[in-house]
Amino acid sequence: MIAKDGQWFPEVMTHQGGDPEDAAMILREHGVAAVKDAELVVLEVDGTISVVSIEDGGLRIGRRRVRYIKRQ
Repeated sequence: MIAKDGQWFPEVMTHQGGDPEDAAMILREHGVAAVKDAELVVLEVDGTISVVSIEDGGLRIGRRRVRYIKRQ
């Protein structure tokens, strides 16, 4: 979880290599204007970001970036 109830968890973002500008862009890609409009933002195991907005309570899952590349 990288944000909850409209607030980022900066220590988690730093640990995961996140950046505030990237985070804001990810929210906009999910149709959420700002973190204050997000109930929950989760970095999934596969590297996708899931966003639950406060306004509609809907879950929005998008493929933003993959954190690990499989080696052949």
